[in-house]
Amino acid sequence: MPFEGFDVTTWITLAPIVLLASFVFQAVGFGAGLVAVPLATIFLDPKMVLPVLALLELVNSLRLLRLSHGGARLAEALPLILFSGIGTAVGVGLLVNLPIGWLMIGMAVFIGTFLVHQQRGASNLPTHSVSRAWVVPTGLASGIGSAMFGMGGPPYLIYLHLRGLPFEAWRATAVLVGLFSLIWRITGFTSAGLYARPGILILSISLLPSALIAIWLAERVKPRLDERLLRRCVQVLLALASLTLLLRGVGALRP
Repeated sequence: MPFEGFDVTTWITLAPIVLLASFVFQAVGFGAGLVAVPLATIFLDPKMVLPVLALLELVNSLRLLRLSHGGARLAEALPLILFSGIGTAVGVGLLVNLPIGWLMIGMAVFIGTFLVHQQRGASNLPTHSVSRAWVVPTGLASGIGSAMFGMGGPPYLIYLHLRGLPFEAWRATAVLVGLFSLIWRITGFTSAGLYARPGILILSISLLPSALIAIWLAERVKPRLDERLLRRCVQVLLALASLTLLLRGVGALRP
């Protein structure tokens, strides 16, 4: 799946995916990467998809930071940011060096794990507070997932929930950690030379209107949306994408 320069077919493939992912993110709070990355990877090389979508996620992350009104718990956020940076470095190394088949299988397993957690629901998570020592594996897992699959949110969201933060503090802290996780990811991709590939930056800029249109549309239709139905549709879509990625990954590894 080579990518040489800006390609109209690639743009046509990614534009509706970016539109859908940004709309879902603004409407129900799903991470844009969680929706966009697995769908785009079905058609395109993940080593091209991930850098492009990371730049576009800045739009959603900066907007969320503006809406969070402060209140982040720096004592909780800073260790997560530190260890997610280390995990991102590991994840970028794996992304660059692993065969595409293994990346697809890993992404399928990652999405499947997330969907199982969603089915259980947050109400079934333990209610006791966890030790701060858990920040180390949480940050590492978040960074690796962010770099390899564009989806580093679930580990630190669960960890912050189990730290017993009030909702507003939990949300503001998660937004701050997510923004720095994205910065680590973009920095890692830049260091690995993924943005040096022809057409990557042009493609990212050309997809920005799709993200902005989705934000505008979601703000206007959100009051009339059935959020539970939309979440269920997204879960079905991700399950199908996970199965497709698993089959494609296994096929790519066959001699």
